[in-house]
Amino acid sequence: MRTALIVAALAIPSLALAQPAPEGAPSTVEPIAQRVPTIQILDTFNPKVNRVRWYAVSADEGMSDQDFYRLVGRNDLADDVHAHHVRAGVAIAGSAVAMGFAMYELVASFHQPDVGGCFTLANSVPDTQACVQSQQMKTDTENQQHHTPALIGGAASLGLAAYAVYELASAPRVSSAEAHALAEQYNATHVAPYVAPGGGGVSVGGSF
Repeated sequence: MRTALIVAALAIPSLALAQPAPEGAPSTVEPIAQRVPTIQILDTFNPKVNRVRWYAVSADEGMSDQDFYRLVGRNDLADDVHAHHVRAGVAIAGSAVAMGFAMYELVASFHQPDVGGCFTLANSVPDTQACVQSQQMKTDTENQQHHTPALIGGAASLGLAAYAVYELASAPRVSSAEAHALAEQYNATHVAPYVAPGGGGVSVGGSF
């Protein structure tokens, strides 16, 4: 009898734990859901160049061409775009350095002659004038030596800047039709299988 009471006492908490939670009570196990956004291609027409330009948008946020290519599996195009951007960045940095050198040489070309030593009591007026003229000619010669480096630096800076623009403009970009096709293929492969039936949205759900 005593043993039966002990067994019953141990069984009661176990039965209480096994009972289902009351209806309407919050569950302690929350589903884990992650929204799978679709990729949209937006076309804009530029009348200045008479061209249609496309933009990739996902989850109402724009994405770069490089990110778009990687997302749709075109890593070859993404790597090519990255290489163009790297070369453009190096060219821009070189252009800035060249422009700084050109500005330094240009400022140095406006150096004024040092004529303080010409005005002494020991010098007569003709000697003073000759001293000033000599210092001026010397300074002019030195200033002219900075003109050529300044021109070279300026030309190099403009050339590198133009090359950077070329690299950015020549980065690979598929046509609008190809971009739409890539986006539709991605949506069909990665998004459509998870579309909730009944128009409930696009989601991936799970519970643990």
